[in-house]
Amino acid sequence: MKTLSKIVVVAMITLVVVSCTKEIVVKECPKRHAVSIKVNALPSGIDLFSNPDLRCDISPYASQYWAYYSNSVDNVSGLPVTIYFPEPVLFSQEEWSLRLVDEDVGADDEIYYSDFNPYSEVSNEGVISFQLEDGTIAFELNFTESE
Repeated sequence: MKTLSKIVVVAMITLVVVSCTKEIVVKECPKRHAVSIKVNALPSGIDLFSNPDLRCDISPYASQYWAYYSNSVDNVSGLPVTIYFPEPVLFSQEEWSLRLVDEDVGADDEIYYSDFNPYSEVSNEGVISFQLEDGTIAFELNFTESE
């Protein structure tokens, strides 16, 4: 009888252990790479009269400097215009900063600045939108995804 009760106790412990075991599934987020930014509108007070030379800079928020620069589009006289990064920029899962500048010899004039999270602020598939104060979608940061 003692052997039978030991077997029952072992069977019950086994059932408890098996029933308490949870399968943990780790799902990796796809890697996101910035490829371009489409400029649809400029903030009020900024016009195209001076034909600005536009460039986009992006960087992780905590960075002390702008880590990635797009190519410049010289003498922009009409919108929309798309500005491309020389190489796709791999986003890390953290806050990032973006600025649009009028590139001038000697000093760049900042036209727009915003912080964003490339993994939580996606408005459409492959696009992160940035709005002006009046709700106009001013910029669309385009990205690709890979495993």
